[in-house]
Amino acid sequence: MLRSSLATASALVLCATVAAQQTVQPVKITSPIKDAGIYHYETGTWTRAGAQANYTPTPFFHADIASGYYGTGWSGYLGVDEGVIPGTGRPAPNTGLQDEYLMDGWQFAYCCSDTALSVEFSWYDAYSPCDDISTPTSCLNQTGATFIVTGLPIGGCWIVTIDIAGSGYEVCFQAEGGGGSCYPGYDADLNLDSFGWGARYIQPGTAFTGPLLAGYDDTWVTPGRETCYNTTPSACTPEAVGLGAQDFFAIDELNGCYWFGGYVAQPVACTGSITPPGHFWIVLFGDCNRDCDTVLCDNPYCGDNNTGTTRLNDCTKATGLVLTHSDMTGMFVGYAMVSATQGQISDPPGANGDLCLGGNIGRYIGDLFIAGVNGPPYETDLINGVHGAGVGAVPGHPGTFYSAGQTWNFQAWYRIPTTSTFTDATHVTLQ
Repeated sequence: MLRSSLATASALVLCATVAAQQTVQPVKITSPIKDAGIYHYETGTWTRAGAQANYTPTPFFHADIASGYYGTGWSGYLGVDEGVIPGTGRPAPNTGLQDEYLMDGWQFAYCCSDTALSVEFSWYDAYSPCDDISTPTSCLNQTGATFIVTGLPIGGCWIVTIDIAGSGYEVCFQAEGGGGSCYPGYDADLNLDSFGWGARYIQPGTAFTGPLLAGYDDTWVTPGRETCYNTTPSACTPEAVGLGAQDFFAIDELNGCYWFGGYVAQPVACTGSITPPGHFWIVLFGDCNRDCDTVLCDNPYCGDNNTGTTRLNDCTKATGLVLTHSDMTGMFVGYAMVSATQGQISDPPGANGDLCLGGNIGRYIGDLFIAGVNGPPYETDLINGVHGAGVGAVPGHPGTFYSAGQTWNFQAWYRIPTTSTFTDATHVTLQ
C-alpha cells in the first residue's frame, strides 16, 4: 500500500460536506456496470460497446481494479487523483518506453442517479499527490486542453471510453512529473514523479453521482502491469492497479485530501480490493513507441480483437518509410501486409483476430522474428524491404511504387503458439 506524509488526511474520512450538504463518501455499487461504448470527442458521436475507434488500445496508465464502490458528495467540485507515468530512467520492471507520451484516448467509469450528467477533465503531468490545484504547494504543470464531455448516460453505473485520436486535441504527458520546468527524470519520490488528472462531475440536482473507485490490491495485483511498458499479465486480468496510485485524492475547491477508511480483510484472490477504495477508475491510452513530436501521419484502426501495433514513422517518402511493429505477445515469426482497401474479417482460416485489410493484399517477407514473450519493436522498410518487387515497389500491386498522394493501409500478421494473429492496422496518406 502506497502511503506518504499525507496519510494523516484520513481524519477527513466521511466527515467533510459540500455546499449541497452531501457527505463525501463511498457508496456500494448495487447494479451492473455497463459499457457505454466509445465517444468520439471531435464529432460528438458514439460507437457502442465492442466497436473500435482510432485511439491506441494499449494503456500507459491502467487503474481499474474493482472495489465495489463509487464516490459521491462533491459534484461540481474538481476531484484530482494521481499516479506515475514511468520514464526511461525508472528501474525495471516498470521502465518507461519513452520520456513523454501522447494520450489519444482514455477510459473512466462512474455511477449517476441524476437526470443528466457532464464531466470536465483536466490533466497535469507534474502534480504532487493530494495537492490543491488552485493553490499548489509543489511544482504543477497543466498539459493539454480541458475537456467537457456532455450527454453522458445516466441511471446506473457506466464505463465510457473517450477517443481523441487524430482530433488535434491529443494530450502530451511528460513522464516522471517532468512537465514544464518541474522535476524532469526519475527521482524515486512520488511527490516529484507523479502526474495528476481531475474530473468535475456536473449535474442538475443532488442525486448520488460520482466516479467508480478503484481499489488497491497489492496482495494479488502488482501495480504497473497490463501496460505497454510492463506487459506482465495481472493476476486478476484484465483489472490492474495504476503505478503510483495512492488511496487518497484531493477535492480542490474544498482544500481537502480524502481517504475512505481502514483496511478490509480479503483473503480470496480477485474478488475485490483488499484495501479501501480511494482513487478513481482511469485508463490512459497512447502509442508508447513514439514521443509527442513524432509526425502523426497514420491513423490506427481495427484493434479490438488484435494484439500489437503497426505504425508508420513518417508520411514523407523522401525521409524513408519504415513501419514499426510492437507489443506482439508470443510472436515467433511474422510479416507486414499492405492494401489500398480496408476490411474486417474476424478469425480467418488459421488465425484468431481481425484481418483489417481488404481487396488486393501484398506482403513483405519474413521481416519479423522474435525470441521470448514480448520483444522490442521490429521494423519493415517499405522502400528497400524484401518482397521481390523492386526498390520502392508496393508488394502485391504490380507496377505500383510508393509516392506522394497515395493512401495505403498496413497491418502485421504473426504466428503465436497453436495459431496466428494480427496487430491493429493503420491508414496512411503519403506526402
